[in-house]
Parts: sequence; structure tokens; C-alpha cells
Amino acid sequence: MTGFPNRPARVAFGPTMENVRPVTNPVKELDADQMNLSFWQVAGAGRVLPLAVFVYDGTTEQLTLQALAFDPRSELDDVPVVKNATGDYTLTLASTYKDEVGTNVAFVPRAAMAYVQGGNVQDQAVPTIAGQTVNVKVADGTDAAIDRVVLILVW
Repeated sequence: MTGFPNRPARVAFGPTMENVRPVTNPVKELDADQMNLSFWQVAGAGRVLPLAVFVYDGTTEQLTLQALAFDPRSELDDVPVVKNATGDYTLTLASTYKDEVGTNVAFVPRAAMAYVQGGNVQDQAVPTIAGQTVNVKVADGTDAAIDRVVLILVW
């Protein structure tokens, strides 16, 4: 099984496990049903959760949060973010990331969502994906470009 940034499928964790004998010491033994449930939940969550979460502050031009599902130790450098103009931000993701054993695995962003944090109710953020880049445009209720703090989710 190759790891992140690939999406895990239940079959990647192997066959459904069975106990060789009844569990007599739950402190030292793991019940097959518990392991199967864990595999099921991890595979299910992996199909729907974003692989990358960012918070970018367009007013200070700072990436204030980067959380990557395939970087659980937070060892990777922050992705580059460019402020192209007022309310126009571009994140560039690498085309490969290393999995848990150090093998390069292709990464292709498939979808993104962006949400303005704070500001006014009418403020909106609209992401688009082109190759390895996620561009976010932020505007107020009159469609005028504005700088805001934006939460960006990438699948």
C-alpha cells in the first residue's frame, strides 16, 4: 500500500482480519473487529477529508496555518503563496510528495473550497484549480476585490 497523498481504500489495509483465538487480555491483544473498524474508518475518512488545509491572511500576506494529511510531523516547508493583487492569492503545491516510507507519490489537487474568516457576511472567496495551483479570489458584497483571512481546503 502506498501512503499519502494517495487516498486509502479499505482493500489497501489487507483482508478482513479474524481472531486466531478469543481475546483474553485486551491490554496486550487487539480484537480483529476493532482493527477492522479502524481500517474502515480511516479509509472512509480518507475519501472525504481534505488533504491540505491552509489559512492565508491577505492583509499581512502571511500563511498562518498549513496542515497536510501526508505531513503528520509538520516537516515540510510551507507551500509558496503569492498575492497577485488585492483579493487574489495563489498557492502552488508540489507535483509529488513523499509517502510514509519516503517514496515520491504524485499529487494532483482535484477540488478546493475557500471561506472568508471574519469580515462581513457578504464577503466571499472563490477558489479555482489549474494544475498544481489553487487560486483564490476574495470579494465583498459588491464584487470589489478585498483582502481577508481565508481558510482554504484542498482535496
